[in-house]
Formats: sequence, C-alpha cells, structure tokens
Amino acid sequence: MPRRKNMLRVKTPQDAQQVLRPLENPSKFFNTCDGRELRSLQDLSNAIGEMDPGAFGHHVNNGSNHFAEWVSSVFSDKKLAREMREIHNQRLSKALVDYRLTWLDVKANEQI
Repeated sequence: MPRRKNMLRVKTPQDAQQVLRPLENPSKFFNTCDGRELRSLQDLSNAIGEMDPGAFGHHVNNGSNHFAEWVSSVFSDKKLAREMREIHNQRLSKALVDYRLTWLDVKANEQI
C-alpha cells in the first residue's frame, strides 16, 4: 500500500516525541468555544475531560469532529483522527486520546 503524503507514521522515539511536543506556532493552536487554547494532545485530553457536554457537542457532532480535524491537520496523526471521527461520546473520546498519549509516551521513551 503506498504511503499517503503528510501521513505521520510513528516509527521512532523521535517521531513520538514530535507528536507529544506542544505547538509553538499560535496559528496552529485550537481555540475551543468555551475559551480554551489547546497546544498539545495533552491539552486536548484535559479539555475533553473538563468541558461541559454542550461545548463538547459544539465541536463533536454527527456533522463534524473539529478535534479530529485538528489532530489530522496539525499533528498529522491520521490514525488517531480516524478513530476520533468514529466516536461522538465525550468520555470515550477522552479515553481514546489518553490511550494514544500513553502509547506515544511509551514509544518516545524506547531505547534505540
């Protein structure tokens, strides 16, 4: 299967560290409808866990998933974005992001 352009494949600890690193460019930040500024996947997990259901529903509904689009376009984590698009439940969305964060953290700390 040919590799799609801009698709990040986390193969090395450095790849994982890149995804885990907070963004520095403000134009890449995600601003939620409840006033949060997200700069990392950890920020996303925290926001999903803390925001009220109405705010979550603004960003994740049957028509769109703003968080999945951000993960795909900014972090190029197509795997996580694809899985996020399938879930419209707040608790499950947080669990999915947390699972990916744990996997990335383990990968980032692997010995080469």
